Amino acid sequence: ALKYFDVKGISGGERKRLSISMELVGQPKLLLLDEPTSGLDSTAAHSVMFRLRLLANAGTTVVCSIHQPSSQVFDLFSQVFLLAEGNTIYSGKPELVSGYFAGAGFHGRPGFSTSDFMLDLVSNFKLDADGNPNSPPAASSEETGEDRMKVATSRSFDNLSGLAAGEDQLDYLAKYHQKHASLHLESVGATGMNLDIDSGKEEVKWPTSWLQQFIALGKRAAIQKRGDFTAGYQLVQVLLLSVISNAIWWRLPRNDQYTIEKTGYLFFTAVFFGFFSLFNALTTFLPELMIIKRERSSGLYRLSAYFWSKTLSELPVELAYPTLFTVCTYWTLDLEPSGFIPFLFYLWLVVLAATSWGLLIGGYGGNFKFSLTTASVIMLAIMLTGGFYVKKENIPTGLEWLNVLSFVTYGYNLLARTQFIQSTTYDCTMSVGSPVETCQTGAATFKSSDHVDLFALNVSVVENLLPLVIMTVVLRVAAYLMLRMRGAKI
Repeated sequence: ALKYFDVKGISGGERKRLSISMELVGQPKLLLLDEPTSGLDSTAAHSVMFRLRLLANAGTTVVCSIHQPSSQVFDLFSQVFLLAEGNTIYSGKPELVSGYFAGAGFHGRPGFSTSDFMLDLVSNFKLDADGNPNSPPAASSEETGEDRMKVATSRSFDNLSGLAAGEDQLDYLAKYHQKHASLHLESVGATGMNLDIDSGKEEVKWPTSWLQQFIALGKRAAIQKRGDFTAGYQLVQVLLLSVISNAIWWRLPRNDQYTIEKTGYLFFTAVFFGFFSLFNALTTFLPELMIIKRERSSGLYRLSAYFWSKTLSELPVELAYPTLFTVCTYWTLDLEPSGFIPFLFYLWLVVLAATSWGLLIGGYGGNFKFSLTTASVIMLAIMLTGGFYVKKENIPTGLEWLNVLSFVTYGYNLLARTQFIQSTTYDCTMSVGSPVETCQTGAATFKSSDHVDLFALNVSVVENLLPLVIMTVVLRVAAYLMLRMRGAKI
């Protein structure tokens, strides 16, 4: 419902309750909470603690620290553990608090909140030589916390055997607790808190199946992508470059002079969507690394379900941009009509391979600056060895592997095949200086298939297509493993 309003987020109380709900998704046997009622009003605090009590009654052990609980909230606890300066002052049932401290010589005032009584009791007063609380005089007529302590505790110090003059009250209470530890251990055991080591039930690590996690995470990723403001900028970027491409390569004549210009468009398309897809993929996981760690520590989902749902949910958008660009430019440049479907399919493969590179680099880098620098170097190396600036046979010895890893090389070859493997007739406008050997012989026309040797397109479709498929699969698996390693270090 927030999408209909100008709401930037949720309140602190809602965030706290949402955090508790996220912990409950994994159906934990033990739930640890740090002040779950902080920032909540009394009604909301009681509602949260009441739900937690129901959860405890159902078999989940709930351990939480609490900040100034009301009487209603305090009564919901089955066990209370009171600490002061690292010492245990009390542990046991909440209904036994008054009797326990009465036995130590501290009697709460009738009608006084038990939780407030406990807080005041551990305010660490000293006993003077006469056995009286050593509290400074009040600075005004208003009742101070120390004065309230005097009223709240009708002292029977005659019963405090072994209490030395000047002894710290908390030290005394800590010793008193140790002396009566067996009583409270018995109290704890009576509540049935003994652990059943062998319950006979197989522990289930994940509360839901992989498919359920995959679907739920996919829906969440789709919602996040829908609200991503950068999608609009990317759309404008693709549309602007479509307009510029149309202005540069509009209705290219079918002759030998414009052959190079046509190949320039093909190479630009492969490089542009290589850059576009690779850099967009860098930030797929980086902003969510800490969230992944926190959610998985609660047992919400498997990392594999998150990874594949995240990558597959973004696939339609990743393929929509090259589709839009191709539709806007292919027909206006007077390219081969029969090559449209193969052209689009091959461009999709380039996008998938480039995205896989981005996922791997982003998962390895851990921070955006490092990932951006690494991606820039790799992408420029891939572009230079893509077969347009330097032919494969002219690449220096020792750098041939860059051409093998260059998805631009395979993409460019496949895109060019859609235009030059056909039997379309082109005109020869010159015999001297023509880039086409057929025209150099004085012929008036030539077939587009004559470009096979000129652009090294004699490599089969499978030899260009298979490396892109392998690259996409292998790099994505490597990105998943890298993300798992990265998650273990967070």
